[in-house]
Amino acid sequence: MNFSRLRQLYDRAKRLLRREPGDLKVDLVFTHAGTCEDLPTDPSIKLMIITNTQDYNTWAKDVKKILLVKDILQPEQSIIASLKSIPGHIKTWLKSQGVIVVDNVYPGSPGDSELATLVKSILVK
Repeated sequence: MNFSRLRQLYDRAKRLLRREPGDLKVDLVFTHAGTCEDLPTDPSIKLMIITNTQDYNTWAKDVKKILLVKDILQPEQSIIASLKSIPGHIKTWLKSQGVIVVDNVYPGSPGDSELATLVKSILVK
């Protein structure tokens, strides 16, 4: 089995983590791998979703880490799904960095519908 693509991901993570240590998390990842056995040879990521339940001011310091995770994993699409509202200028800036923000995501909310529609549109491409 050829693990070269997985090795590239590992090497990229090692290189990038030198500049910003700390806890990194991703809540949900959709890969191109058809099965778990395929993942070592095709670790490419179609969609990465990071969730947050706190006010933006509480997690603003983590934006660099979110962008670092995006740089490491190199997903085709990245989404932050937030329970709370995110300032418009922050949403615009994150979009310019390749991260789509959907705020006010909770059961039955317009944000919940927006997120579901967005995820579906990304995954059926």
